[in-house]
Amino acid sequence: MELFPSSDEDLWSLIKGVVDECDFYVLLIAHRYGSLTREGISYTEAEYEYARSAGKPVLAFFHAGPAPAATGEETAKQGRLTAFKELVSDTHTPGYWSDARELPFLVQQALEKTKRKHPAIGWTRFEPSR
Repeated sequence: MELFPSSDEDLWSLIKGVVDECDFYVLLIAHRYGSLTREGISYTEAEYEYARSAGKPVLAFFHAGPAPAATGEETAKQGRLTAFKELVSDTHTPGYWSDARELPFLVQQALEKTKRKHPAIGWTRFEPSR
């Protein structure tokens, strides 16, 4: 969310627009539940639910390393994070990474397999009219 541009639309509308433009939804879950929406769920979980409702293939990846000690507000959210991970695991087969250097290969491998199973438009170059 930190990389989103300034916009005249609300955050959730902006997020839905980004998900709508994607062919696949790549979900990365580590050790924090994250910022909450007005409805009280994390933006990541809300995005995930929206991507599923939009019929996007979901590629989930969980951090496999030990969690750092949670503090403050994140301690209270640990149960929500566990429930979210269980929800994702019940619906998808997640990949696991321990080191960030592993992630690009794992994502690329999953994307290549998913592209064969669920062909999509993909990125196409815009050619202005002549």
